[in-house]
Amino acid sequence: MAWDPGGGFLVAGPRAPVTYQVVRVRGDARDVLVQSDNEVLFQPRPAPDGHATLVMGRLFMPTMYELVAP
Repeated sequence: MAWDPGGGFLVAGPRAPVTYQVVRVRGDARDVLVQSDNEVLFQPRPAPDGHATLVMGRLFMPTMYELVAP
């Protein structure tokens, strides 16, 4: 979560069923800034003047790997 210079807060987190979002929350209003189905979005950081927002992401791949130990 981060304070938005334009007012309100930027919040990153999951939304059911499997969607990750960054949302701007101002009072009762919620605006989705970015959304992904396969990348975990976190750490929203707005520019001081509010003209841009940096969002970090981590790719989520639900794949199982088998490692054979010698």
